[in-house]
Amino acid sequence: MDSHHSYGYTLLELLIVIAIFAIGAAIAIPNISQIGQRNKIKLETRQLKEQLAKARATAIETNGRVVVIFDTKGYDIVRETVSKNCTLDAGENCIHITMSDATITANSLPKNSDGKHILQWDERGYPRDSTNSVINTGTLTINGNNLTFKITISPAGNIYISNN
Repeated sequence: MDSHHSYGYTLLELLIVIAIFAIGAAIAIPNISQIGQRNKIKLETRQLKEQLAKARATAIETNGRVVVIFDTKGYDIVRETVSKNCTLDAGENCIHITMSDATITANSLPKNSDGKHILQWDERGYPRDSTNSVINTGTLTINGNNLTFKITISPAGNIYISNN
């Protein structure tokens, strides 16, 4: 009587399973890294919105003006205390924030005397341009990794994020 039973897997079966896992990993890993990059863009957009809201609150709390000056890779937040000309002057406090994975387009916002797009919050929390006129509606477009977000600033100073 032959009672020879084989327990376990053959080498061929193990190689097939390993190949299936390798193919699955090759498909999943690029998608996972794209998710991480997309989350960075979302995070930078939310941080920009929060910084705009904080700048508005600072203008109201200090009964002064706060200007956000934009370039394509970041922005400066300036508490206007010296000349109130919507530029960074000596003696004014400034926070510079660089966006590492996204670019900012602020074409619908007015420009200061340096030719940079600005958003100025007045002491009541309303968005204004460098001539002290109320901004009707301002938009910022944030692009990166095939994602586009829009931040809209209403004339009342409300800030909204939308996904294009």
